[in-house]
Amino acid sequence: MKTFKQFQEQTVGESVEAMGHLQAGMKKQWGIKPNPYNDAKIQADNNAILAKHRMGTDEIGGSMSMTRDGQNINFGEFGGSLAKQVTNKAIGSVDTATSIATDPKHASKLKSHGTNADEIRKGAGELKSTIQRGGNEAEFNIRRGINQYIPGTFSHQAVGVEKDIQINTAKAKADANKNKSGIKWGVN
Repeated sequence: MKTFKQFQEQTVGESVEAMGHLQAGMKKQWGIKPNPYNDAKIQADNNAILAKHRMGTDEIGGSMSMTRDGQNINFGEFGGSLAKQVTNKAIGSVDTATSIATDPKHASKLKSHGTNADEIRKGAGELKSTIQRGGNEAEFNIRRGINQYIPGTFSHQAVGVEKDIQINTAKAKADANKNKSGIKWGVN
């Protein structure tokens, strides 16, 4: 039976392999040229090819671009930009609703319901702040969650560094957590 760590390592390996197959298939399908030396002209040509393949709706969508090293399609950046667009659209909807609700012609109705335009604006500000925080978190998690499997992205490099730090500090953490006081806690 596999340990959780073995299962996790296998899953990461399969994810990296699957991302490699997806990258290869899309590069072939769309005619993305290899760019082993990160040539600026090839990078620009490949980004132009990707720009022709816009995805999404008229309101939310966009095109992808290559990673900074020119080797892979940056799916995480695309996903993160979609999350940002959704966040901005939600904030725009709150602004529109707030503008309608705080129109001076509705002041008497607001007063009869025990509120006023300032209270509506305050609540809308809090709601927008919550939407923005959630949107920023979603954008980060989407970008990082996808790009950790794509070589040439910051997230992919960061995961490697995090693993190195974890490995190099594991013994120090275990030593620091040892009971050095001689007092036994719990039941024998």
